Amino acid sequence: MRLLASDFDGTLYRDQKIDPADLEAIAAWRAAGNFFGLCSGRAPLVAAELLRKYQIPADFIIASNGAAALDRNGAFLYRKLLGRKPVGLAYKMARELDCISVVVNREEGDLRICSFTDPAQSNTTPAALLRLPRLLQFNARFATQENATRFTARVNAEIAGITAHQNSVYIDCTVGGVDKGIGVAFMADHFQIPEAYCFTIGDNRNDLPMLMRFHGAAISSGDAETQRQTGFVVPGVAALIQTLLNE
Repeated sequence: MRLLASDFDGTLYRDQKIDPADLEAIAAWRAAGNFFGLCSGRAPLVAAELLRKYQIPADFIIASNGAAALDRNGAFLYRKLLGRKPVGLAYKMARELDCISVVVNREEGDLRICSFTDPAQSNTTPAALLRLPRLLQFNARFATQENATRFTARVNAEIAGITAHQNSVYIDCTVGGVDKGIGVAFMADHFQIPEAYCFTIGDNRNDLPMLMRFHGAAISSGDAETQRQTGFVVPGVAALIQTLLNE
């Protein structure tokens, strides 16, 4: 038995759709006795809804960049929560770098949004957002990749208790030390799969912790630096699964 964890946005979900060939390959992978799951920056309940909406045959979900994991029925296996102080410091830093919007994923799974360019998109205020308890993830969006990169570097260097993960102009912040690699390691232990039999696929820099820790493949349409660091590039999920099943 082997385990495959796939990123969602830009990997399994590209050009606003999922390729039917990828879904067929996932079904074949599981029919061969293997495990498949999503490993996404999306909030837990959002990721669970994606499984239902697109009828993705999956055994698990790793959500919020490793801050939470769910079983195939959407029940939480674990949650790792952020403290208010690091969230407040990250918010202040994001505003200093002219972020466009901030979003938080609550433990309950819903999203609270505060947009600074389009107030109609907001469902909370900055003051209310910073008072919310038990958060899984803090997200900041920037107008330029330069500011996003600066924010990521500053958060990781200057704020204790929080880790920033860059995905283009979107930055996802989790409790310190949590990343997608931690989530995949948890699921490997949960299913009793040796790490040597675990595979991952993704498209951007927030995927690197799992791509570098396990057998990783980068999507050819994704971030160039992620491809360079991973060293193994494939056109899609189906191509990777075909390669693995033919081994």
